[in-house]
Amino acid sequence: MLLKRLCTSELSRSQSFFRPFSIALPSPNTCHKSSNPIGYSAAYDLHAYGLSHAVQGTLMPTLSRWLLTAVLLTGPALATPAFLGPAQEVHRLKADYISDPLLSPDAHWMVMSYVSLTAQDKMKSYLTVLDLRTGQLRQLPLQAPGNYTFMPDSRTLVTAFGFRTGVNVVDVLTGKAREAHEPQALSEEYDAFIPFPDSAYVIATNYGRPATALRIKAKSPLALPAMTNVQYPLAFSPKGTVLVTESPTGLTVVNPKTWQSVREIRSTVASEAFETVFSPNGRFIALGKKQLQVIDVWSGKVKFTVPTAEEVSALAFSPDGKKIVVGFQRAGGKITDHSRGKVIQVFDAATGKVLQTMTRTETAVESLRFTPDGRALLAVLTDAYFDRHPSVYVASILKFTVNP
Repeated sequence: MLLKRLCTSELSRSQSFFRPFSIALPSPNTCHKSSNPIGYSAAYDLHAYGLSHAVQGTLMPTLSRWLLTAVLLTGPALATPAFLGPAQEVHRLKADYISDPLLSPDAHWMVMSYVSLTAQDKMKSYLTVLDLRTGQLRQLPLQAPGNYTFMPDSRTLVTAFGFRTGVNVVDVLTGKAREAHEPQALSEEYDAFIPFPDSAYVIATNYGRPATALRIKAKSPLALPAMTNVQYPLAFSPKGTVLVTESPTGLTVVNPKTWQSVREIRSTVASEAFETVFSPNGRFIALGKKQLQVIDVWSGKVKFTVPTAEEVSALAFSPDGKKIVVGFQRAGGKITDHSRGKVIQVFDAATGKVLQTMTRTETAVESLRFTPDGRALLAVLTDAYFDRHPSVYVASILKFTVNP
């Protein structure tokens, strides 16, 4: 209280910089007994000498200057930094066509449908792999499929458009492709692939038809029951203890060991969700399209449902599970409009509160991945410039430093 009175006159003009802090001064009894080469031992004993004595001496201006300096130096440091630091563009691709770029789980690779600016045949797009560590771009001799998914091992890519099974299994390191182990009578293009967490199998679905488990690394086949609760799978929990599927009323939690329903969860967002992601501990699942909804899978309760700035196109839980990064597809066609807009928001995973909003000129955030050490976030943003001749597609790979 005394220090506050001493500094009032000199700090009144700098209140915007003030941050609460406390300084412990020696007691009056110990001040006079200790040696003090600066000569302020008497000034510390303000109880004995009184406030008027301290003001008339040299304590007031000197102590005020010390405190003001401390406030100015420590004030900015005490402010909480934003979760995501400024964006650093690590790669930028220009092409005749770029579609569906996808980051691997370890953020080392990006795959996409791609047509180069120098391609002779502009009508054929090919599956193309970008090594994010070296910048090497490799076009595979595979026509771009309609759908593809990385397995959790980050090296295996499962794609539609196989020769007999409707599926190719691609090693992104070598570029070699093979078919799935079990050929099927009909060559169908699957619309979704849900990998098992151990990369042993992948569940392939085709517009509501019975789901199929395809072997990727497993030695024996796996037969899925012809049940509706496996027809529309969304995601496995990180350890594979539960599988969440879409149901007529929301979500169904399935036990993968028995393929029996464990819990039904009512959700109005599930049926239209474009993105689905589990929290690292496997307890919560986030769904998003025009809203962000987080559900406690263990209890079956909806934690929160909040509106988003734009339509959700990508989701990622932070490694500690405390924040959710949401990427957007900006509304409306951007033929000649390249103005800035909201592309990324960071939400508190416990409350749904918006913690940070980032704006850029790109149209959409296609993929989000945290690096394995959790110190950075990679984001792939795309844009199309049809107002130029020739028109050009652009993909920007951004790196954000993560502030704990």
